[in-house]
Amino acid sequence: MADERLAAILYRRGVTLVQLQRAIWLGCARKYVALLNGNEKAPMFITSLSYFFALVEEVDTSSVAEDYWKHMQSKVAQLERMWRSTETRETK
Repeated sequence: MADERLAAILYRRGVTLVQLQRAIWLGCARKYVALLNGNEKAPMFITSLSYFFALVEEVDTSSVAEDYWKHMQSKVAQLERMWRSTETRETK
């Protein structure tokens, strides 16, 4: 229910799907880096839209080039592969 309220707030603010997507990429990249660096204080999972809420504002006020977001998208995929390979090695 909390995620539904946050989604409604974002909708009322006029946040676009592109802005939300970029906030998710940014948040996921930061989360993967924290996990790969062994940050013990970082929660393991993202369990709520609230994790990305402040990042929507950050994305909205940033003035980075479109190419940066293309790079961010591929970087998140790369970080995910790295995390999955680390996870696989630890379970063997």
